[in-house]
Amino acid sequence: MCGAALALEAILPHGRPAPILDPGLELFERDEGLLACPSCLREHREDARRCRPCSVELQRMSRTCWRAALEREPVAELRRRVASGLPRLLASLECVGEFADPLAAEAAQAELAHFGVESFVGHDALDPAEPLLVARLWTHPADAGTARYLLGPFPHGDTTWLSSDPHGRAAAFLRHGRWRAALAVAQQAANRAKLAPIAAEALLLLGRPADAAAALAGNVAEASAHEAAERCFQRALLLAIGGEFAAALADVDAAARLTPQRLAIAQARVEILKVTGPLAATRSALAQMKRIAPAALGGGGMYAALERQLALTPGG
Repeated sequence: MCGAALALEAILPHGRPAPILDPGLELFERDEGLLACPSCLREHREDARRCRPCSVELQRMSRTCWRAALEREPVAELRRRVASGLPRLLASLECVGEFADPLAAEAAQAELAHFGVESFVGHDALDPAEPLLVARLWTHPADAGTARYLLGPFPHGDTTWLSSDPHGRAAAFLRHGRWRAALAVAQQAANRAKLAPIAAEALLLLGRPADAAAALAGNVAEASAHEAAERCFQRALLLAIGGEFAAALADVDAAARLTPQRLAIAQARVEILKVTGPLAATRSALAQMKRIAPAALGGGGMYAALERQLALTPGG
């Protein structure tokens, strides 16, 4: 914890050691890591590189994050995000820098944090309306002078490459609550099909759910199979939030035909059928989830509880 070298005598056994009561030792606890497929979430051996059924590269994640992903409820998550709105920030913050992109603002924010200065990338409720595609960095008035001094010689990031990565730029604006800017970047991009999910989410957060669904319906021919599946999946979530469950299930089925091993799609089907569908259809959807990722129903979580409840429910 302090960086000092340990004395050899301190770690050699000398009889029965006294109990260690230092609570700071909890800092050394680490969540166990694992290799899992980002699509089906099946756990793999350490020497594996790709998930054969999904044909995607494996990702390393903590077991806690993996378990949380197995218990996801995509419709409820999107509904909570829409209801939460923009993050609350203090009204007395002072702008200390303007950047061509939120990624450059993030770099400056990290630099200020290195010197102990707390700063915030602005969102739609804090930043001025114009110019639209400018990211601003805000800090407490007491730290404003220090922040401006530190940011003076600091390079604000090379933004020449941003024109070739509109997806990353739009995603960064969306992540920081710059919904109008994210929508503008997504709509101005050459490959609008790839950015359709970002445009749809921005429209939904701006209170335009019908336009969000329409954004995902257009230019389907330009999209790859993976992109088309993502758009069907996102449109299904939008329709489910709006109560159009039959249309949402149709989109879920379309997404599943394109990417049959994606667990999030199966989770959304269960989530919708749990509210509207017959018991037999919900049982079938849970069985499909189990075929994709057996651990989704084996950890004693929400889906496992639903399976036990349906097993005890007659009929259907």
